[in-house]
Amino acid sequence: CLWCSFWTLERWCTASGWSSFTSFVLSWPNRCPLWIVVEIMSLADFLFALDAVRNWSDGTKDTPYANKMFSDVSNGEWQLLLWSSAGTFAISLSWTLVEIFRENKINKNNKKSDVETYVEGLSLLLLTLIWIITVFLTTIPGGAASLVGNLYFCGWGTLLSVVAANLWWVRDWREGIRKILETERADYDSIKRAIRSKALRERERRINAARNEDQLGDLESSDDVPDDTAIIRARTLFSADMGDSGAT
Repeated sequence: CLWCSFWTLERWCTASGWSSFTSFVLSWPNRCPLWIVVEIMSLADFLFALDAVRNWSDGTKDTPYANKMFSDVSNGEWQLLLWSSAGTFAISLSWTLVEIFRENKINKNNKKSDVETYVEGLSLLLLTLIWIITVFLTTIPGGAASLVGNLYFCGWGTLLSVVAANLWWVRDWREGIRKILETERADYDSIKRAIRSKALRERERRINAARNEDQLGDLESSDDVPDDTAIIRARTLFSADMGDSGAT
């Protein structure tokens, strides 16, 4: 019923031209939407676990099976459930505030640093491991959250939301690696093109220099050997000189 109400309200807001809840959620930066979901689920799990550990004896007077089951639950299991949910709520609240208030005059694009990205990944990995252990221990038969109810669904909901946030982080991490590889590949290609262009220009310069040297050699050889017209003219002048000297 709650989901149908949200869906109906969303359709009504969209049809009326108002800002929809989906657009509002998508406007949150980075993994802020899932951190808020983790925050809500872990807070609900903590409150239900706190209520159960305080009032299970009064609430199970009429159900001997449930009374026997909760009486067999160890104090360590209750402490694990409480501390896991409380710690998850604190961590998720911290990351929600970091995501919302990261944007400033210097960091207008709300971009994370590498250190922050790795710390967030370690936080999600730690929470995932903690909740896998917590859900496994508390939802097995005889566990504190083994009965189908608020604690059962909140425990699984917290685990699934943490896993979803972890998968989101892994996807962004792989996307970042892909962009780095593409950038390095583009730099490599640009350097390779520059080296190839420089080599081609050097080869063209050498070819032009060789051609100029060949042309210069041809001109020098043509200046050393007289052409036929110059030889005939020299012979004519020599014959005329000889005739004039004979006549005298």
